[in-house]
Amino acid sequence: MTENLATCCFMQPLPAPAEAGTAPKWVQIFPKGPHIKARDGREWELDANAVIAAFTANQGPLAVDYEHAQDILPEIGEKAPASGWIEELQTRDDGLYARIEWTAEAARAIAAREYRYISPSFSHLKNGYITKLIGAGLVNRPAFIMHALARRQQQQKQKQEHEMSLQAIAASLGLKEDAIEKDIIAAIAGQKSDREKERQALCSAMAVKSDSDMPTIIKAVEAQKLAAAEAVAKSKQSEGEQTALAALQTQFAEGQKELAELRGQMRDKDVDSFLDGAIAAGKMTPAARAEYKALCNTQEGFDGCKKLVEKLPALAKASNLDGKQAGTAEAGDTADPQKVAHCAVAYQNEQAAKGIAISTIDAVDFIMANPDRLK
Repeated sequence: MTENLATCCFMQPLPAPAEAGTAPKWVQIFPKGPHIKARDGREWELDANAVIAAFTANQGPLAVDYEHAQDILPEIGEKAPASGWIEELQTRDDGLYARIEWTAEAARAIAAREYRYISPSFSHLKNGYITKLIGAGLVNRPAFIMHALARRQQQQKQKQEHEMSLQAIAASLGLKEDAIEKDIIAAIAGQKSDREKERQALCSAMAVKSDSDMPTIIKAVEAQKLAAAEAVAKSKQSEGEQTALAALQTQFAEGQKELAELRGQMRDKDVDSFLDGAIAAGKMTPAARAEYKALCNTQEGFDGCKKLVEKLPALAKASNLDGKQAGTAEAGDTADPQKVAHCAVAYQNEQAAKGIAISTIDAVDFIMANPDRLK
């Protein structure tokens, strides 16, 4: 519950000294309540008994000074000597009175009429309810004192606002409400240091200069986000292209396989037709068909086999032995196509074991040129 200070609002005249050179012991502090009004128009609510109770609870006298100095001078480091001490409070028909023990100097000044008024200082709530008497001051110039009072009250208000601001700042920094300025400044410096480290880390991550400001960093972040989005789009496009390419490659491989199978089937038909023709022409016996067909597993072998068969004599050819002596048969008259084919295959295998590739036609030519291989 916040209490405010008010002072020099009631200019109560000091009674004339009963004796020369003396000051009155009982002085009126407040007019009669409960509703009281100050000379400047402000209003309060006074419960005299409550003020007396607060005074009693204080268990000590309250200072009376000169010109409310105790509310002003200590703030700037100057002394504020007392002019007297309030020792007792008492309610009377016309208001609240105080019994004051004056200092010798104050008693002399009052007796000499150097001071003719007394003004109370008190605390009150926001609604104007007076909670306690703080002290009083001997005054003569209320306008000047009221100006000083306004300055003092403004200073107090600024101090309260400052304290409230510090509490709000402390709370926002995660500190306790009673944190002092040093703690708050340290926390702010710590957060500033953390922010600077984060900024440096962002600069490093974004590959920008270490002294770059936030707009530059944000621009770099946006550029990186855009580049990442483009990379993802290209990646998806590339994946689609790769998938399409793989599908085309599969289709091509399957087409090649089907084409090879078709070509094989067509070659088989051509080989069968060729072998059937060769057998019909007497170039080979049916028993040799399988060996000749083995020579035709590839197109190259088929071509060689056809050249071989072209060179073979027909098995049903006339012997030309009429009028010839026995044992005078011409070379080649006794060549057996089946044996030639068998020996040609054997020769190919022999050369293949040595790492030499021999075509069918070359193998047949070699056998025909070396009839001893037919033995």
